[in-house]
Amino acid sequence: MNEIGDPEGIGGGWTIVVPVKSLARAKSRLGSTLSPLQRRALVVAMATDVITACRECPSVSAVKVVSTDPDVAALATDLGAKFVTESGHRTAADSAITLQSDPLNAALAGALTGLTGAVAVVAADLPELDSRILTRILDSASQHRHSVVVDHRGEGTTMAMWTAGTDRVCLFGPGSAANFLRQGAVTLSVDERSGGAASRDVDIPSDVIRLAGRQVGLATAKTLREQLGQPSCRVHAESATMVW
Repeated sequence: MNEIGDPEGIGGGWTIVVPVKSLARAKSRLGSTLSPLQRRALVVAMATDVITACRECPSVSAVKVVSTDPDVAALATDLGAKFVTESGHRTAADSAITLQSDPLNAALAGALTGLTGAVAVVAADLPELDSRILTRILDSASQHRHSVVVDHRGEGTTMAMWTAGTDRVCLFGPGSAANFLRQGAVTLSVDERSGGAASRDVDIPSDVIRLAGRQVGLATAKTLREQLGQPSCRVHAESATMVW
């Protein structure tokens, strides 16, 4: 893996890994309603807000962004995160802990290699996530060896957390929630105060429509308003990046 960015965080906090698909291919299921430029803008905005939430979380010591896209590398660096790109090399250990040679899980396996302490993988398409919600989730996750947040459909996984050991097996993809549970993960209850924000990823057009009236990050709110014509979203009031 090749890494660009600041040194690892210190202080024994969580290391967060955020995977971001190549912008040309990301969120293809939104293609029926969004143009390629709109889709790209939304992906960048959501990733910006997720990375920002991770960086602002007091429980987090380091944030790594995993992608093959040079524009994502620039974004990560601008936001103060470390960028990790696949070198194309696969070790035997990497192959052993991926699911059906899935590229995402292979990339995450490489990014997690060598990390110590508490580690979490957080999806880049959680526009309602903020640092306070993430803090509560990580506090809850710290009570378990391995835990996950299941998506709002009950099938996928928006976050996976490990607090001990090196057996961090990434099983993201179709049916990932069941795969993680079979591996021994504990499902974290979604905090009622967050209204399910940590479980509401954006995959299909109806997910975008349902963002209307909800609290999202600054970048997502701006993109929804200026690019997608949704002016009714609210911005997280506590965001340190808030600009009025």
